[in-house]
This record gives sequence, structure tokens and C-alpha cells, in this order.
Amino acid sequence: MSQAIVQETETAASRVLFVSSRDATLTRDPYNKYDFTFQLDEPILVPENHSIMMSLFTATIPYSFYNIRPNVNSDVEYVITAFGVPVSYIVPPDAINRPYVDVTAGTYGEATAPTQTYTNISLATWFNANVGTPVAPGVPVNFFLTAVYDPITARNIYTPTQNNIRITLLFKYPIDFKNNMNDELGFNAFYLQRTGDPWWEIDAVGNVATQGYSNPNYAAPMPVFPASRPGVDTFPISITAPLAFDFPSDDIADIDNSIRELFIRTNLSTNSVMDSSLGGGFSNILTRIPVRNVQFGQTINMEPLNSSVHKLLLKQSSITAVDLRITDEYQNILDLNGLDYSISLKFDFIDLGEVKVLPPTLRTLLDERKAEEEIKELSEKEKKEQAQVLKLKQQELTKRLQSGGVVREEEALLPQTKIENKNVSKK
Repeated sequence: MSQAIVQETETAASRVLFVSSRDATLTRDPYNKYDFTFQLDEPILVPENHSIMMSLFTATIPYSFYNIRPNVNSDVEYVITAFGVPVSYIVPPDAINRPYVDVTAGTYGEATAPTQTYTNISLATWFNANVGTPVAPGVPVNFFLTAVYDPITARNIYTPTQNNIRITLLFKYPIDFKNNMNDELGFNAFYLQRTGDPWWEIDAVGNVATQGYSNPNYAAPMPVFPASRPGVDTFPISITAPLAFDFPSDDIADIDNSIRELFIRTNLSTNSVMDSSLGGGFSNILTRIPVRNVQFGQTINMEPLNSSVHKLLLKQSSITAVDLRITDEYQNILDLNGLDYSISLKFDFIDLGEVKVLPPTLRTLLDERKAEEEIKELSEKEKKEQAQVLKLKQQELTKRLQSGGVVREEEALLPQTKIENKNVSKK
């Protein structure tokens, strides 16, 4: 048995399309030009009996996007309560909507970091200057919790600073859960699902400091929605003076969590790339670009090597427009702050009628031998029935060929069926 494969043609008929965001024909967001459509004056036409194999040829992207961005990761929500008093939660009666904090139980606050690029040290400095509760308008902030970045462990060290006070950071049950800074401050979302909202407190005499977590109290009967009830504390850890009241963050403070890799997306990619964030479904990703060995203010250049080029088989008969966008891994469109990026796409034409026959592989030979042994074990009646079915199938395929029809590859590979390769179709 032989295998039929499609041979790619690297000929002068290949096309390379250079596209820059400055040449966009249409932008979908008036405040962001990085999600756009480019209309071709001369469409790319696919010859008859051909398909297109598309790949990324080059990409040049300025590293001008920020690691702290609005509506992505710029907020820290918190609640101040008395010592030993957990935050209260409101639990929706349905299983779809998630619980959220009751902002009326305790003193609720929200700090929003200015949009810019931070280091771990500068973000900890911003945290210390903004997370707290003003005593009165115009009066400096009461600092209930300080953060210091430890470059050895790459974690933040959190220290509660006031007696008889508890401060809870709403990393698991915030109001705005899509704009949370938990990963950047050292609390990974995966582990927060097991623990809850982290809190810190010191007793009234300043002798014992404790860190723990709070979650909605599902064990007790829930009040009528939207009433709330105090949460339940879990995983408390205490430190007794004279030891320093220093508690490391759960995880590494991942300052570049949201921009570690970029994704170029296009309307031309619909059935070639699968994405775990979509449950393994097909995605519009053209390529993934890791952000490494490049600093803010420099340029990200990508020129895929032959061994790493991903090629997409397109089903279009013509290409008249290309939609392009650059996103992070969470599908947020990146803002390059006024700078333009450019990419080039390569289109190779594939002749569907050109079929190359390869010798059978060892695996194919073994499968054939196994199939023959299984057939020998069949009864005489079963062998006659199988032979009759194959004969009828062969006659049907022969008639189809004589009438000018096309035979699919899997049909051509049927036992006892001999078909000319030029009439075999991959479709």
C-alpha cells in the first residue's frame, strides 16, 4: 500500500504581502488603530485546482505597550475591617454569577495604578503610596499594609503595620474581576481559587500578626439576596513578636504576566490553529510571538526559521482584504501608543492535482500484515461477504473514473483497488 501526499510548490507564483498598520483601510476602534482591515487594490486570486498555504514571513513590532493597563490589570480593591472580622460577601442565588464583596460591610477602597510600564520595585512603591484609607479628605493615607520586593525570591514581602486592624485584598472576589492586579503582586489566580482573598492583621497589643484568607460562608444558610453575611477564614499563619511581621506573597510577583507573549490574529485563520482558552476550539491566531531578550522601547523582530514556520491551508478562492490585530494571551488588543507595526505574509500556491507517491512505511507494512492475519481468522462465510463488498466498491469506483469523476484518497487506498494517482483528490 502506498501513501499519497500533496507536494508544496515553492515557485515564482508565490506572493508576499507587506502590511503596515499606518496603511489601514478601516479601524474598528476610533481610539485604537491596532485592530484594522487592509483592503487590497489587486486581490490575490487562487488558480483553479489550487489552494493557498499562508505563513508569517516577518513581523516588526515596537515594544511600546505597557505592562500595567486599564481594564486589564491596573486595580487593587481592598476592605478595612476590625481585628478578627472577615469581609462579608453577597452570593447570587444562581450558579452562574460569582460571589462578590459587600462594600458596605467595612471600609471599601480601590486604588488604580497609572498606565505605564513598571518594575517590581516601582509597583511596590506605588502600592505602598496608594493602598489604604484616608482619615479625611486631604489627609494622608493610613498605611495598613506595606509591600517590599525581594529580588532573591522574586516575591513581595507584605507587612501589616497597624494594631487591631485587618486589611483584605480582594484578589478572588473583587467588584471588577477583569481588572485585577493579583498576578503582578504575587498572587496567582489558580491558587486563589483554592485559598480566597488574602488578609493581614495585628492584634490589639501588637504581639501577634496573622495572614489568612477569606471565602463566602457556604456552609451556613444564605440570607435573602442581595443581603450578605461574613465570610469564613482559612489557612491562617501567625508570627509572634519579636520576629518581624513579614509574610511573603504566595507566588512570584509576575510583573510581565499580561505581556509575556503576543498574538497576531487574522480573519484568514479559521481552521488551522486550536486554542486552549477556547476549549481546544479553532482560533483566529496567525502566530505567537514570545517577548524575550528585548526591553521596553526596543523593537520586536520576528523572522521564523524554516523549522518553526507554521503554515495555514486556506480555502478561499480569492483574498481581497486582510483583518489584523495584535493581542495579549487574554485577547486584549495591545495599544502601541501611537507607533505602527508591520508584518509580511507569504502565500504559496498548492497544486491539488500534483500527487506524489511515497513507498510504504514500516508502520503501513505492519498494519497490512496485521489486517491480513485478522482476515485469515474470519470464517469462510465472512471472507466471501467481505470480498463481495470490496468487489462492488471497486466496480463503483471504476465507473466513477470512467465517467470522469474524482476519487477521494481514502477510497483509493482501499484493499484490492487500483486507481491512477492523477484522479485522486485530497478532499
